[in-house]
Amino acid sequence: GVEGVEKAASGLGGGMLTCLGLSACEKITDAALEALGGQCRQLLHLDLSLSNNFSAHMIARVLHSTCHLRSLDCVGVDHLTDDALIFLPTRLECIALAATRIGDAGVKILASRCARTHSLHL
Repeated sequence: GVEGVEKAASGLGGGMLTCLGLSACEKITDAALEALGGQCRQLLHLDLSLSNNFSAHMIARVLHSTCHLRSLDCVGVDHLTDDALIFLPTRLECIALAATRIGDAGVKILASRCARTHSLHL
């Protein structure tokens, strides 16, 4: 259950995990992402590409809790929408959002929140 996932996540890197790759993880869901996100406040790199088991709400929650994040890869994440981008950390340098549901409103959010970004893939 969720408690077991949280317990397992708490042991990863002693809360100091800086890189998390969950690309194409078909069996990992919101429960695991929530547990990992809660234990990864020092995260610098997050790769959720091609993982469609995560809701836009949960992705937004994780983004909101990772203020140190420098790179984000959500290529092919169908559930990612403009609304989730409101929670993007302002220190992001590399962002990959191709094949998502990001539209004009999302691009405006990126432009206003991500002044340090030097690599953007839509």
